[in-house]
Amino acid sequence: GHTTIEQIVIHPGGTNAIYTTLSCFLNEGDEIIIPSPMYVGYQGLLAAVGATVVSVPLDTGNNFSLDVGAVKEAFSASTRVLFLNTPGNPGGNIIEEEQLRDLAAFCLERGVWIVCDEVYSMITFGNKHVSLLKAAQSLENVVVIDALSKSHSMTGWRMGWTVSSEDTAQHILDFASGTIFGCCQFVQDAAAFALQND
Repeated sequence: GHTTIEQIVIHPGGTNAIYTTLSCFLNEGDEIIIPSPMYVGYQGLLAAVGATVVSVPLDTGNNFSLDVGAVKEAFSASTRVLFLNTPGNPGGNIIEEEQLRDLAAFCLERGVWIVCDEVYSMITFGNKHVSLLKAAQSLENVVVIDALSKSHSMTGWRMGWTVSSEDTAQHILDFASGTIFGCCQFVQDAAAFALQND
């Protein structure tokens, strides 16, 4: 469907977007399920949020593919978030549209958030990336994170965003407004130019 401006919140970088989102969803002791190996940069923000990390190994014998059955088995009464990264860093794996749809529905049934870091969305070889935004049948429990660091070689500029339902976006914006106040204007201008002109 069509994304409205009310569904988008901008953040100073993808990492901050993840931290803000997880801060809204997780209390100390809540469980977050993450496929591993995971991007090393997640470790600090996960420690800061204080949630319990439950790792599900990617299938190293099959291009680091995600085992949906293993993910579902990792769920417990304390699971609050399933965190995915596709295309994956460091494994280079792509989570298929059907897998994303299946997991989004599974999470929705259980009242669990599904958060997807798609910062490598524009860097694929062969199979094209399909966003969780397209795969999920409802955005009620969905947040997708992207940024310009990889796609537009803007790593130091710090510009990322979240896309979610309007209701979720309002909660994310409330937290961001209280912690970062806003994002640097000239970086926003550069980001707009980058997105419009590639």
